[in-house]
Amino acid sequence: HAVVGLDWAPAFALGAIVSPTDALAATTIMERLHVPRRLVAIIEGESLVNDASGLVAYRFAVAAALTGGFSLLSAVGQLVLLALGGVLVGVAVGLVLMKILSRLDDRPVEILVGVVGAYAAYLLAERVGVSGVLACVSTGLVGSRLAPRVVRSSTRLDAYAFWETLEFLLNGLVF
Repeated sequence: HAVVGLDWAPAFALGAIVSPTDALAATTIMERLHVPRRLVAIIEGESLVNDASGLVAYRFAVAAALTGGFSLLSAVGQLVLLALGGVLVGVAVGLVLMKILSRLDDRPVEILVGVVGAYAAYLLAERVGVSGVLACVSTGLVGSRLAPRVVRSSTRLDAYAFWETLEFLLNGLVF
């Protein structure tokens, strides 16, 4: 607002767009420094929460720009609702996925269920009107926590290789 001369609403929208950190850069640096994998996973999860917060802030900023009004109390209440709702949807989807995976005995199908489950969490949360990104993150966290008890180690190794390849492909397409 002060530097560029934008009105407050577009300034907040621009701030929400540029505020999330680059998780890929941080992860790459940490892997080169041989930071423990558990710490890298925590930082990646935190970065996804930052991305979700940025998206929610962007939503509020655009709404304020279009309507010409903004209520901090309303925005904070909606932010809490969007965040908690996204987490709850993600946890529920994650628990259902773990129940399904516990009954399967076919590696490709189990990996497919994991992929579809992540998208299902996102789509269900967006349909309900809560944070799809937080739902997807929560589903992943539930899966990472419970999968060692539910999914065979050979399937987890194959799934890890699949996700690593998919991540490489998607990063290549995006950048």
